[in-house]
Amino acid sequence: MIPIPEEAVTALRAVMDQTAYIPDLCTLLYPNWDVDRHEHEEQVKNEIHTKFLQKWWPHHQTLKTAAIKGELVQEAGYFWSQTSLERFRIVAQFMIWLFMWDDEFDCGDLQTDIEQADICRRDTMAFLKWCLEVPRSDFEAPPGGQHNSGCMQDILRAMQSSLSHVSMRRFADSLYQYVEAVGEVQKSRMASLPTWDDYLANRLHNIAMFPCILAIEYAYDLKVPAWVIDSEAMQSIFRETVISVVVANDIFSFKKEALVGQIDNALFLKVAHGGHRGFQRGLEETIQELVESRDRFIASESEILTSEEYLKLPEQTQEDIKTFILSCKFMIVGNVKWSKSTKRYLLEHAPDGVTIVNLNTKKQ
Repeated sequence: MIPIPEEAVTALRAVMDQTAYIPDLCTLLYPNWDVDRHEHEEQVKNEIHTKFLQKWWPHHQTLKTAAIKGELVQEAGYFWSQTSLERFRIVAQFMIWLFMWDDEFDCGDLQTDIEQADICRRDTMAFLKWCLEVPRSDFEAPPGGQHNSGCMQDILRAMQSSLSHVSMRRFADSLYQYVEAVGEVQKSRMASLPTWDDYLANRLHNIAMFPCILAIEYAYDLKVPAWVIDSEAMQSIFRETVISVVVANDIFSFKKEALVGQIDNALFLKVAHGGHRGFQRGLEETIQELVESRDRFIASESEILTSEEYLKLPEQTQEDIKTFILSCKFMIVGNVKWSKSTKRYLLEHAPDGVTIVNLNTKKQ
């Protein structure tokens, strides 16, 4: 177990003999937001499992096994459900890099080694900026160091060939912010138990959802005006997409994280800060956060699609905006479907779509 504050230890001990039951969140919260698996999922999964992982992480067998077991290509298929094979291949590779890079901090060698983790973040940032900031000759060698991000050179080159300068700039900045944010959560989880607002403020960026959202434009070859992306309503949609993914993923991953003492989890905070130690009660309060986030998403979507500015746009631009918003819904619902089914989270399943989170380790 990694070092955590004493107050967190007390809260964890209080729930470790309890069981909670997660209702079918797709039916309960998103009955009209369905998403299908990508038609090319199996092909791309085979390519990634047999070639891509071995090429870029040949000596990281534990992380490779976790990536394969976690069905990460399935999650990418939900996130970018209706894209072409060529573009799905790129965003699926991007998803794999995100998990492989993050897992070194989350459950790999860098989990408790702050010094080496800082070196990895520094070297990763240098490499990403080398790829993104200045056009490079194919004969110029990239910077070395401890970053395990070599695959991103081809991924980012593919995105640069399609996205506008403004869109690529926005994506790059979100990627840099993600890399920096991973360091903050690693340090804070060992220092103190955050408030709900502080947790969300940090978690919004360290889960890498903003880069995934901004990759929608590449994935679907969309042309969305910059003023639409930057509008308050669209930024609200982005924020609620991230909140919904963060909170739902935290619900399903709670057991996996609790067993190793990770406290950067929305459900755990509801239990620890709620003045009670009831696991099911904390779960119900966490689900209510999803309800409120969904409602804010719907209100922002309506604001965009009924605005005079939107109605004056060319038909194709309107369709591109609708596709962008629809893909955000795919991410929200797809994350729930993937989180329920992945083997990463040590879950059990009951009838009617109910998921069981059993923390009584004596009964495992």
